[in-house]
Amino acid sequence: MSQRLLRLLVSPELSLLSPMLFAGLYTWPLLTSDRPSKTVIFMFVVWCLHVAVMGATHYASRKLEPERKHSGAPSDRAHDAPAE
Repeated sequence: MSQRLLRLLVSPELSLLSPMLFAGLYTWPLLTSDRPSKTVIFMFVVWCLHVAVMGATHYASRKLEPERKHSGAPSDRAHDAPAE
């Protein structure tokens, strides 16, 4: 994957947008569908996409972590350490 795509996957914007998107996708067919079989299929496809997005963001964060350490940028763990 390109570095640009990896950075997009771990961006805060996507972290905020994806839960709202999937919440809408999970509830929309329950409110609008009149055929239960189609609703179950749609929910399964949305669930598969949700798992794929979560896996991609996890992969991107793991892939960018070594780069962040080598570049000298502060990591998330540095903020957790107590100040001396």
